[in-house]
Amino acid sequence: MGSTKTMLNRVKAKFGLHPERLIADIAYGSGPMLDWLVKRNIAPHIPFIDKAGRTDGTWSCADFEWDAENNQYICPEGEALKQFRRNYSDPNCLAP
Repeated sequence: MGSTKTMLNRVKAKFGLHPERLIADIAYGSGPMLDWLVKRNIAPHIPFIDKAGRTDGTWSCADFEWDAENNQYICPEGEALKQFRRNYSDPNCLAP
């Protein structure tokens, strides 16, 4: 993802070219990458990475329940998901 952003930024800076669309394989189909392209008016022709039906033992989206009364999701172990929570005591968890 980073190399694609760098390449597009360099081409725009050096040649003044701005693509209308970008075609790539599913490896580039992450939400952040697609969002980055759309915000720059570049139409992504990229398959989206769908992890909804996971088979690797990781919980999928379907495993979580929506608690409308409390406006939150509940994980399969019965715990409420925190929307904005970081462990600041672990330096490896700090956002860049």
